[in-house]
Amino acid sequence: MFNRVSIDDIFTRLSLNTAGNKIFEDPNLMTWAVFVTKVEKKNPEDIILAKLNSQYAPESLASMIEAAKKVSSTERFASVLQAQQRQVWFSTGESGDDIFKLLKLDETGTKFFESPQVTTWASYVDEFNKNAPNKKVSMLTLLARRYEEEDLVKMIEAAKKVPSTEDIAVKLQAELKASVGGGKSPENFFKMLKLDDTGEELFKSPAFPTWVSYVDHFNRKNSGEASSIFARLTKIYGEVKLAEMIETAIKTSTAETIAKRLQEQQNLRWLSKQKSPDDVFKLLKLDKLNSAVLSDVKLSAWLSYVKDFNLANPRKEESLLKTLTHQYKEVGAAKIIQQGKELSETKKLAEDLQVAQFTRWFRKGVSDDNIHKLLNVKTLDDPNMAIVDEYIKFYTEMMKTF
Repeated sequence: MFNRVSIDDIFTRLSLNTAGNKIFEDPNLMTWAVFVTKVEKKNPEDIILAKLNSQYAPESLASMIEAAKKVSSTERFASVLQAQQRQVWFSTGESGDDIFKLLKLDETGTKFFESPQVTTWASYVDEFNKNAPNKKVSMLTLLARRYEEEDLVKMIEAAKKVPSTEDIAVKLQAELKASVGGGKSPENFFKMLKLDDTGEELFKSPAFPTWVSYVDHFNRKNSGEASSIFARLTKIYGEVKLAEMIETAIKTSTAETIAKRLQEQQNLRWLSKQKSPDDVFKLLKLDKLNSAVLSDVKLSAWLSYVKDFNLANPRKEESLLKTLTHQYKEVGAAKIIQQGKELSETKKLAEDLQVAQFTRWFRKGVSDDNIHKLLNVKTLDDPNMAIVDEYIKFYTEMMKTF
């Protein structure tokens, strides 16, 4: 009794009873803790934790201990207290669900991972499963009782981007993939995550990386039903729309990695089907655009394919100029290039194309005298007169080198 009175008395004399949620920042706490260890030789941690439990609500104390673990001066002390806290809960038969409620995590809704008590709860579930393997239950199972699967997937994906919850989220995602692997096809899982409702915004969905990861997992486990992510998405969106979505996503930092991977799969598929750059140009409907072709997002998909095609077929090397000329003829290609110079987003590309086109004309013997005939320009107010003027400047500069 003397010890108990003394311990409580010293706690009060050091004003720790009024320290509030900053008690771990108060140096007097360590002074009091040292005193307790001298008075209570056997179980000082029990006494310290019991006293703190009498001062604070369970969820508040758990949050304070977790915060103290991140401060070097209190890290060791807080870790000892947290271990003792887990031991007390286990000894009183508390389940993972019980502690979930005790820490008021059942009141957090979809902001579960934003609660500082999450790591305390996760560490207790691990401790419980370690000490009671016959009653083992996964965190995912406990959470699945409270959240719809689609909400849980989104929450886990968001938690992966936060350092303090990344490890827990990665573990949960692995459990999630394993749990759904036995019964759902990638297509059904796609719908379950409501990704079919995202339309062209697919790459912006926080659930999309989870689906991609699941498809990889599914393909490894079901080799007979394996199919690339690109092939599966093509069935949903079609090649043209998917190519456009991929190129748009490549320009977005959050989706760039997945989008580039899909672009590689897209190019490999076209190569395996022995599609020429002209074939892909038509497949992407770039031959229908005329002047808008240089600014179309799908042109980036085509250029990516040409690069891979040329590497695989060095003797059949293709270029944008060659394809434009083949699709739109000489004059049509020249018009497209000239108009492309007027837009900031295509100016550099158009200028490079025009230099390449003019160089080819020059080598074919087109001079400042017969350029009008090539472009069928008969009057000064002809729209193609601007191209004539540009070529004459180019021709004059080239002749200076001879």
